[in-house]
Amino acid sequence: MILDDDGDNIDDGWEQVIIDADLSDGITSIYDVAAADDFDNDGETNGDEYYNQTDPNDATSTFDSDNAYASFHFEI
Repeated sequence: MILDDDGDNIDDGWEQVIIDADLSDGITSIYDVAAADDFDNDGETNGDEYYNQTDPNDATSTFDSDNAYASFHFEI
């Protein structure tokens, strides 16, 4: 069982990671973290990141290997 005071099916402790990521972004409580939002802009919602246990603050941490941010290729 998870602690989920805002009823979005995301554990409040996991949401706190997003809250603490940038203290100047206006996200100050679990009620500001929506499951349908994509905090790190990697193409996966916060809800998907929670379910897949990827890092909501890291655009390279994604469950979808086809995601554009999943890998970087450099040419010299």
